[in-house]
Amino acid sequence: WFELFLLVAYTTGMRKMEIGKMELSRMDKIDDRWILSLNTDNTKTGNARKVPLAKMLTPLVDKQIKGNFKYLFETGGRHVSPQAIDLCWKQAKEKAGIVGRMREHDLRHSAASNMAKSGISPIMAVTLLGMSLQMFQKTYLKLSPEDLFAASDSAVSRLEKK
Repeated sequence: WFELFLLVAYTTGMRKMEIGKMELSRMDKIDDRWILSLNTDNTKTGNARKVPLAKMLTPLVDKQIKGNFKYLFETGGRHVSPQAIDLCWKQAKEKAGIVGRMREHDLRHSAASNMAKSGISPIMAVTLLGMSLQMFQKTYLKLSPEDLFAASDSAVSRLEKK
């Protein structure tokens, strides 16, 4: 289950317990793609939003859904606990040989940066991430000099095509 959890975090930028408390009743499957509806009670900021999951996650989500469970990630009749997520994160870091401070929440920062690098509009990104544009730019967006060089070069290539 933890692999799917990490993939959801990395591709959507959702917060740990937004994922940990994913209720199956809030998930709809449309055209072979899962969409999660978060209402004002399900988010840290109180901003309701719809979060489409990457199409490549569909078979993994389908496999994770079990019988009469209420949550996508469920243990003992309730949603997965933050402690269980933290333990799995620690084990995954050790297995991957990652030392130092790297939190599961850092996947949210990666998702924000990846959205910017792929050309998604900032408004679209902040809507998916459930944050303000100021928070996106100031805290989450991590672009390297190489990223900025690539953006500059892409602007030049557009000029050269004219």
